[in-house]
Amino acid sequence: MFMLILMGWVGMKSLRTTFFPERESTLIQIRAVYPGASPAEIEEGIVLKIEDKLEGINGIERITSQSLENTGIINIEVNSDYKTDAVLQDIKNSVDGINSFPSSMEPASIAKREPPQHAISVALSGDLPLKQLKTIARNWENKLQEDPLISQVDISGFPDEEIEIKVDEHLLNIYGITIKDVAIAVKKDNVEITGGELKTPEENILIRARNKNYEGVEFEEVVIKALPNGNIIRLKDVAVITDGWIDQPAEQFVNGVPSVIVKVSYTIHEDLKSIAEKVKAYVADFEKSHPQLTTQITRDSSKVLVERIDLLISNGVVGFLLVFIFLSMFLHPRLAIWVAMAIPIAFGGMFILAGGAGISINVISLFGMIIVIGILVDDGIVIAENIYQHWEDGKPPVQAAIDGTMEVLPAVFSAILTTVIAFSVFFVIDGVMGDFFVEMGFVVIATLVVSLVEGALILPAHVAHSKALTAEGRKGPMIKVIKWFTKILDFLRDRIYMPVINFSLKQASFVIVASIGFLVIAVSMMAYGYQKMSFFPPIYADNFRIQLEMAPGTNEDITEKYIDEVREAVWQFNDSLKVEGQSVVTFVTKYLGSGTHQARLTIMLTPSEDRLLTSAQISTLILQKVGQVPNAEKLTAKEGGPFGRPISVALYSRDNEILDVFKERLLTGMQNMGTLKNIESSDQKGMLELNIQLKDKAYSLGINYTDVIAEIRNGFYGYEVQRLQRGLDEVKVWVRYNKESRNSIGDLENKRLRIRGKDYLAKDLVTISQARGVVKYEHLDGKRMIKVEADILDVETSSSSELLAFVNDSLVGPLMLEYPEVKKSVEGQAREMGKVQKSMSARGGFILLFMFITVVLTFRSFSQAAAVFITSVFGFAGVVWGHYIHGYQMSLFSIFGMIALIGIMVNDALVLISALNINLKRGMEFIAALKKAAISRFRPILLTSLTTVAGLAPLIFEKSMQAQFLIPMAIAIAYGLIMATFLTLVFLPSILLIFNKWKVVKTWLMTGKVEKATENVERAVIELEYERLVDEVE
Repeated sequence: MFMLILMGWVGMKSLRTTFFPERESTLIQIRAVYPGASPAEIEEGIVLKIEDKLEGINGIERITSQSLENTGIINIEVNSDYKTDAVLQDIKNSVDGINSFPSSMEPASIAKREPPQHAISVALSGDLPLKQLKTIARNWENKLQEDPLISQVDISGFPDEEIEIKVDEHLLNIYGITIKDVAIAVKKDNVEITGGELKTPEENILIRARNKNYEGVEFEEVVIKALPNGNIIRLKDVAVITDGWIDQPAEQFVNGVPSVIVKVSYTIHEDLKSIAEKVKAYVADFEKSHPQLTTQITRDSSKVLVERIDLLISNGVVGFLLVFIFLSMFLHPRLAIWVAMAIPIAFGGMFILAGGAGISINVISLFGMIIVIGILVDDGIVIAENIYQHWEDGKPPVQAAIDGTMEVLPAVFSAILTTVIAFSVFFVIDGVMGDFFVEMGFVVIATLVVSLVEGALILPAHVAHSKALTAEGRKGPMIKVIKWFTKILDFLRDRIYMPVINFSLKQASFVIVASIGFLVIAVSMMAYGYQKMSFFPPIYADNFRIQLEMAPGTNEDITEKYIDEVREAVWQFNDSLKVEGQSVVTFVTKYLGSGTHQARLTIMLTPSEDRLLTSAQISTLILQKVGQVPNAEKLTAKEGGPFGRPISVALYSRDNEILDVFKERLLTGMQNMGTLKNIESSDQKGMLELNIQLKDKAYSLGINYTDVIAEIRNGFYGYEVQRLQRGLDEVKVWVRYNKESRNSIGDLENKRLRIRGKDYLAKDLVTISQARGVVKYEHLDGKRMIKVEADILDVETSSSSELLAFVNDSLVGPLMLEYPEVKKSVEGQAREMGKVQKSMSARGGFILLFMFITVVLTFRSFSQAAAVFITSVFGFAGVVWGHYIHGYQMSLFSIFGMIALIGIMVNDALVLISALNINLKRGMEFIAALKKAAISRFRPILLTSLTTVAGLAPLIFEKSMQAQFLIPMAIAIAYGLIMATFLTLVFLPSILLIFNKWKVVKTWLMTGKVEKATENVERAVIELEYERLVDEVE
């Protein structure tokens, strides 16, 4: 036994720690880069061709795509019934078979999308140039990746490097050189190439030209042209070479200080806690050797994980202590000890199995452990209690242990089996929820299976040789305490429960009708909105992001000015709370990019237990303080989450104008609701575009669009001459006109175009008009789509399901009648909910059927099995009232709690019916047997319910925001079980009595015989008569 516990401890220490359960990815991403292409070109030339090719591949559940400037991204979701790697290979084969891609497109990358999870981020700052900070950060990256525990390190806070050759158009004209000549010369000159091998008698010698330049200054001497007079034109004569950053903002600022961020991530095979500890140790050593530099840990996911794990462990320990206290109050202390030993033994066995099953220590698996603490002692209580009763009846301890165990073992086995079957539903759920709860299902099932073995084999052996079954065991101070609590139980049983059970058996119909009424009230509370329902409970974070988007093309200085104002508002808000003795903000990191019109802030908050406001409340208050930002197209504050947005609707139409009108009217309607925030659509207006049209003169000269746009592109977009590898950085070498020659429409009109050896001014060949472009085109399953999304303003009082229903029925519905060309589908949380409902409807029925068959096989009675499951339905009333009392909305987590509750509720019902059948076989009348079964099982049923509720009570009353999303499931189990205790002790006997009367009537209708001894129609008595006949024949 102790060896099992020790091995379990070793197994637990070997498990990885992660934030949430992680599974192999079922997402595949195709990324295609086509430099200089517009979203329309990407869509037509790349995305549509790939989507068309993917249509016939088995295993694809859904395809979404984005056509952006220069890039096309196609995301494929793989059906859970197929292997992702097999589908990936089919996709690669199909895409490789497309031979009509644009010639300038780079090879498409196709891979499983397995984004690593954030572990820890460190900001590095100091009074050094950005390049030096980057070099230091690169050294960090190399050092950290040398550790076998760390594989994912990224650094940010700076743009990409490039070498830019900025040619002067005026000088090119003087020397008769084109920009294309410059690009060709650089490309041909900057080479490192082998010219073969010279074989001498002594040795072989390689012939090599080593003329590869890697620094900008080294390009100055490249020869562009030799003049007739013998003079040589070098690159420095016609161009300025800069070796620096690309012209795109990407800087990051931590609390206003320019910083380089080192972000370490972890994969599904790595341990978050260990990685974070390694990085912290490296940072500590670095600070000692570089006191002139400042390092700050801006985000530590392991800290939040440890806080949540510690929270759940403390709740689990308190739950264990409460369970043990209840056991000690009502059982002999030695029996209580042996029953409680099931907890470490069962957990030890589970941890041994968990390593091989790939289970990690995370908030969901820990929650499963809290749930099972109270459940796994149930079988021990029933067995130990029954052994003790047999010993009190005068049997020797060993015989009492054998008889007591064998008498209740079938019911205990069925009870555990039904609970295992109930929790197996978490293995067949699709979507993110299936990934989340499969580990909880494993924890509960593995623990219960081990506890069953312990309860059937180990516990009886210990109890048989325990001093509890001796005369000496009746003495001692604890016995007096137990007797006092026993008197309380006897009082509850004799003075309260016995009158209730007598009444319920006399007025069985009234009890059933009253129970139905109680259930109807609970259902009505849901139907009329007194108890609200949401898809998912809010998962509060310790950080959130504020995203600012100005009109595309906005100067980066203007964007930075407004994001700085938002940042200042964040600190002002925090200062206002300091006056009240609070501080909620620790770090504010500013990010510029990925376009000049975009910027964002990442707000890191104090630990949730140190503040009164949730992250959702803080983000809402900050947005209210900021107000409207002039000319901003979007200002949102999002926390993110694993389940998607609560309000998300995808719109489709072939008519883009109608789709745009539909979208704008929908956005206006959602803004007028007053209950939503972060309202946005996925389509955005693009940058201002200059559209070029050829004049008749161009046509008369035989010049076409390709000739003109190629020349314009060469000058304004430039030539990507080479890509150089400098350490870990890929540096592009560009040749383009200097910035002063391409910063106005006049520069374009006066641009000299060399076409077929002749020079033309652009304004002589083309007319130029202005219009707004698009940022991207989105597709879903091949159809162009716009997605409209929003978050809930007050997640604690508003129901996401009600708000989504309002959006669909009152906003989208009437608009679809007005614009029948537009179609829609629900996305986000509603789609995840749909996945769960679909998988549950397809497989949940089989699980309930297996549970029902298990009970039928245990008692060999359909009526008794039906009585058990009818009783479990009424437990829903307790779930609703529990959420109402504690002020929580019901959610999918609550439904999962109800699923688990069914298996737990069946346990007590099985114990009572098992006692009933034993009494019937002993020759008792039905009502007397039913009454005695109820009274004799009052103590173990009450005790098993108390221990289960006690195990969950600390979590239910936990005030920390870290645990709030798990509380609805705990409430569903605990309050459903409280209701189930009443149902098992009062409602179940009543319905068994009604069923007995129905059987009597059925017998009379089928045989014409009125059965006065009503117990004779019960399966237990019928089997007893059959056994007697068999014995007589033998």
